[in-house]
Amino acid sequence: MATDSKGPGSEELPADWLDLLQEFKNRLFVDEGLSENTINAYISDIRDFLTFLFRTQNRLLETGSSLLTDYLENCHSRYAPRTISRRVASLNRFFSFLKKAGYLENNPVQLLDRPSGGRKFPDYLDEDEVEELLNAPDTQTEMGTRDRALLELLYAAGLRVSEAVGLKSNNISWERGELRIEGKGSKQRIVPVGKTALNWMRRYANGWRHRYDQGGSCKYFFVNKKGRQISRQKVWEIIKKQSSAAGLTDVSPHTLRHTFATHMLSRGADLRSLQEMLGHSDVATTAGIYVHLRDEVRKAHGDFHPRGGAV
Repeated sequence: MATDSKGPGSEELPADWLDLLQEFKNRLFVDEGLSENTINAYISDIRDFLTFLFRTQNRLLETGSSLLTDYLENCHSRYAPRTISRRVASLNRFFSFLKKAGYLENNPVQLLDRPSGGRKFPDYLDEDEVEELLNAPDTQTEMGTRDRALLELLYAAGLRVSEAVGLKSNNISWERGELRIEGKGSKQRIVPVGKTALNWMRRYANGWRHRYDQGGSCKYFFVNKKGRQISRQKVWEIIKKQSSAAGLTDVSPHTLRHTFATHMLSRGADLRSLQEMLGHSDVATTAGIYVHLRDEVRKAHGDFHPRGGAV
């Protein structure tokens, strides 16, 4: 996974900067196990920032919040607000790496005001934003592993927050990749969950959970440091913390549930199947909530399909 010497534009970046960029890339690949596409996105974002530093004759290890603000203002003329939010998340991860590695005493991104103009109160996240959120926890720590497992589950299964905190260990079928969920009115349903979420849940179960519930006395899957059922308030706190780290605003458990459903429909899932997974009592409820997506898909087809157009 070599890093070549050219950044965005034609400038040759300083060798010591490229060495740090390579070290950062290796850390993402080896320690965090991120996909190559995700790593390349981070590296592209940081290259853009380094090129800005080079052009403005600033020093990387002297970067402060005011210089970051200048950079983000420069980005406003080139990129959409969503892309800028991703840049903030990439910078936060890069400067966190520099701090942990001992190159800096502080992470200047933590002192930065989030750029205005971003999407507030999102109904759902796009796939890049989900990727940023899921990668936000520091999975080198037990707490980060628990947070990652929780976020992966909420996105993979579209659970209500009450259903996530109420998930019992014996209601997880690791072999079949299914959960038995106790929903509203004590109604039970079977919800499939993908292998990625299951892998993170298994990693959490064998680490954090095993450590804090050694006696196996808690029947609930997600526990706190006292080995007791995690609270709904704690789930909100986790999502707030990790979404902030990802450069996203006002993300809630319901945002992830809505995102799950939106992405399912956009990839062709039928309303009846989605109704069952979400635990809605009537398919009309599901159709009413996600009618916006049908309108968006219809518009996209008319705008971009070679044989599309209004009817």
